[in-house]
Amino acid sequence: MGLDVYVGTLTRYYQGEWDTIIQQMGAAGTDVAVVHPGQPPGGEREYAPVPAARPSEPARQEPIWLDRIGRWLDTLSRWGGGRSRASAAAPRSVADEVAAWRTKLNEQLGGQLAQSLDWDESAAAPYFTDKPAWVGYSCLMLLAAHEEHPQLPRPTQATDDWAEDPAWQLASRADFANTRYGHILSPSLWLPCEFARAFSADDMAGEDTVVIGSSVALLTQLRELNERTYQGSSEELAEWLEGGPDPTARADQTTGLGTAGRQLVEIADDGSPFDHVARFALALFLDLAGKSVAHRLPMKLDW
Repeated sequence: MGLDVYVGTLTRYYQGEWDTIIQQMGAAGTDVAVVHPGQPPGGEREYAPVPAARPSEPARQEPIWLDRIGRWLDTLSRWGGGRSRASAAAPRSVADEVAAWRTKLNEQLGGQLAQSLDWDESAAAPYFTDKPAWVGYSCLMLLAAHEEHPQLPRPTQATDDWAEDPAWQLASRADFANTRYGHILSPSLWLPCEFARAFSADDMAGEDTVVIGSSVALLTQLRELNERTYQGSSEELAEWLEGGPDPTARADQTTGLGTAGRQLVEIADDGSPFDHVARFALALFLDLAGKSVAHRLPMKLDW
C-alpha cells in the first residue's frame, strides 16, 4: 500500500472527497487502480477513472471510508448504541464528528495550550496532496535522524525501512523526547496550530491512537533540517520537487523530449540515490507543510 500526504479539511478527507496524485492522473484518461484498505494482495481491484476537479468543486466519488464512517456513527452517536439506534436518531454528519473530536482534544489538553486548537473545516477550503511513497518518507526520517547523529554513516541507497537504522533508534529513544525533530519523526497528523510537543490522542473513531504534531513546528523543523543538510534555495527546492523521487532518471533518457520534458527527468549529478530521494521528500514536505500553515488546514499521512 502506497503513502500519500494530504492537506485539507478532515471532513473532506474522511468523506473521500479528494483524489491522490495518482487518481488525478485519471483526469487525463488513465485508468487508476484503487485498492481498498485491508484488501489482500492479488485481490480484486476497482478501476476508477476520476474526472478533473476544482478545489471549490471536488470530484464526487464513492467514499472509500464508508465502513469507518459507519463505525463512527455507531461509536460516537448520541445514543451510544448500535447502527439501528444511530439511524433512528439521525446521527451526526462527518463534519459534526470532526467538530466533536476537536472539542475533545481541547478538553484533553486542558491548560497545556496557549491557544485552543482550531483550523479551517469549511466546505470551500481547498485541498492539496502529493506522493512521497514509503521510500521518500523513510529517507526523510533517516535524513533527520542522521543529521542529529553525524557520527553514524548516512545511507547511500534509498530505502523504505527506517526502523532498524541506528540513528533512527537513537532519535526515537524515550518517545522522541530528546530529538530536535520531534514534529518530523513522530506524527502522522499535523494541525496548523502552535504547540511545543507532539502528543498522542484517540483517533476520531476512538479505535486507534494517533500522534499529532503541529504543522507550524513541522515547517520550522523542516527548514532547520534543510539548512543543516542540503541548504537548498527556494529555486532548488522547486527543482527537487519537480524532478521527482526516481534516482535512476538520467538526462540521456530524454532524447526526443523538449526542454520542459528534459527538466522533468533530469537530476543533479552529485549525491547518492539516498540523497536524491531525501531531497525530493524534503522539498515535498516543505511545500505541503507551508500550505497547511498558510491555509490553516490539517496535514495527514494517508496509506
